Amino acid sequence: MNKRIFISRSIPSEKVHFYHKTAHIDLIGSSLIDFTPIKDANAPNADILFFYSAKAVHFFFERFGRATFLSYQVACLGPGAEQILHKHHIPIAFCGNGDPEQTKNLFNEYATGKSVLFAIPSQSTKSFDDGNQNYKTLYTTIYSNQPKVEFEIPQADVYLFTSSLNVKAFLLNGGDKTKPCVAIGQSTLQTLKKNYFSDIHISVTSTENSIIEKGISLITHLKS
Repeated sequence: MNKRIFISRSIPSEKVHFYHKTAHIDLIGSSLIDFTPIKDANAPNADILFFYSAKAVHFFFERFGRATFLSYQVACLGPGAEQILHKHHIPIAFCGNGDPEQTKNLFNEYATGKSVLFAIPSQSTKSFDDGNQNYKTLYTTIYSNQPKVEFEIPQADVYLFTSSLNVKAFLLNGGDKTKPCVAIGQSTLQTLKKNYFSDIHISVTSTENSIIEKGISLITHLKS
């Protein structure tokens, strides 16, 4: 029987099939968070509009449409947001590699002296906001993100967490803290540590492919 990996976000079926065929694991993807639009969100004037995630692009597009994007230089953290921006034929002025720390430094240089509007969820780590920005920072809360309740956590051999909020939802719904788990970045790692998970790892980079590959390497260890 294949080992099972759970990741706390929805995964396209073709990727599930790919890992089933190539790594002989069952990849189960499901977000532990409920997302809802904020209907009275606004879009203040700024030089640059920045997105941390594909979800933020989606809700901004639903709220304002394509024309509003075109009044800004559009920037994003990495491939997830980049893909949906391309889908809507929105020009991208800056795109990071998906790793918050690396992208933060590059973006800080790129945006020097400009004003930047970040489209964020109601619960956001604001990972670029470390007090060292060379640009003026503005925020618009574009959607609400709340942990799901009364959610049955799928049984798995390894759990992959793509945000701190997903960790909180996992705990609220009785998740097992003794199973091997992987954090996608430092803030998620610290949340796992603060909640005393017993077997904690971190992906090489803060990307979906990297955290899945880390999970597979742990599965290989479990099989040996």
